[in-house]
Amino acid sequence: MNLDSVRPWVVADAREAKGVISRAVLLISARMHACVAALSSAVPTVGISYLGKFEGQFEWFDVPRVVVPFERATDTALIKRLAEQLLNERNVRGSQLKLGDFGWL
Repeated sequence: MNLDSVRPWVVADAREAKGVISRAVLLISARMHACVAALSSAVPTVGISYLGKFEGQFEWFDVPRVVVPFERATDTALIKRLAEQLLNERNVRGSQLKLGDFGWL
């Protein structure tokens, strides 16, 4: 992970948080509300499920295959594969992003 490019961001409220998330290229999160904000903004999202709540939300957005059980959250190969799939799907829709743009993956 290239920490030189990581900058902390403190948001003032939920509106600002959704604004920040909506500009993300990819979100990997175990926070339900962050995932919902990303999914509702068409941001490719991998959810880390720890209470069984994520599956229903991701199914509602028609992306159930991108939920990872908490026990596999440290499986970097799995997370990377899912992220690549999401970014490749986005590329097909017109984006020119590549996973290589993310030094930490």
